[in-house]
Order: sequence, then structure tokens, then C-alpha cells
Amino acid sequence: MPDLRDYRKLEPYSVDELLSIAHALLRDKAGHDVNVRLLRYYTSEGILPKAIGSPKFARYGYEHLVGMLAARALLDQGRKLEEAKQSIKGIHQGETEEAERIAEEWLGTERVPPSPPSLMYSLSSYPQEKQSFSTFREAQNVLRIPLTKRSTLEVSGDADIDRELGEALRKLERLLAKRNRSSY
Repeated sequence: MPDLRDYRKLEPYSVDELLSIAHALLRDKAGHDVNVRLLRYYTSEGILPKAIGSPKFARYGYEHLVGMLAARALLDQGRKLEEAKQSIKGIHQGETEEAERIAEEWLGTERVPPSPPSLMYSLSSYPQEKQSFSTFREAQNVLRIPLTKRSTLEVSGDADIDRELGEALRKLERLLAKRNRSSY
């Protein structure tokens, strides 16, 4: 059974993936559901860092998951919103240890939830002879290929990966050339 830290391997998350994981973790905590509205509220109050990317394509990191769980835990224990914010402020710099400790303590260390099936790390749909990427994953029928720390290429799981990568490369080269021309 995976523990909370195992979910780090699945980042970045779409909003649906983040909430799916949070719901799986909170399944034994009646009345502690999370939703997009709560996620936005925590972000607007500065409890959670802003998502990466535009609202339509926003991606969330592990710090969002543990921050949301830790904030729920602290509020459940009667802490005020500002106290919760101060207790887990390190997540804004990627320091998740304190938020992990709070969340794990609240969730109970003996109970570890399973990974949601749609988010399982898998390379099985990608032919072995073509596995030239050290890290990518399939989630909800989408291949995710991390390019940089802040960008990920997403390709439909049923697409021809070589064709899609070639097309993406050509479009990125055109975009870069266009940006270089406009900077003069």
C-alpha cells in the first residue's frame, strides 16, 4: 500500500486528479470533502501556492495535496485559518515535511489509502522498444512527458507517440522562431 509520499510520483496533477487523490485519502473522514471551490479559496487566502499554468490548463504539485490535507487537519482541530496558514507556510517553498507530518497524523499512520486506479503509474500501453523516455506516465488515457520542471507534454494515450512528438517539435520550433523574430 502506498503512503502519502508515494503520490509525489504522480505530479503534476490536473485539478480532477488532485481532487481524486484527496478524496481517496479522505474517504474515512466523513464531512471533510474537498472541491474546486475549496482549492481556490485556500489559494486565494495564501494557504496554498498558485497553480502552475493558465486556469484552463492548471497543474498542481504535491505541495498542493499535502497543504490542502494539512489545512483541513488543522481546521478540524479547531485552529484558525491564519494559524493553519502559518503552520504550513513552508509549502510555498516546496518544503512539505511539516504539512506531511500534520496530514499523516490526522489521517492515521496505520491506514494508508490505495492509489486511485486512473492515476496509477504505468508504461504498459507504450511499446517496450520505444521507451526512450526515462519518465512519463499515463493518467486518464494521457501520456505525460515531463520536459522541464514547469512544463509537461500531454499526448492522448491512443495517439502515435512518434508522430505526435515530431509534430510538437515542429510547432515548438516555429513558436520559438516567431518569438525570436518579434523580440527584435
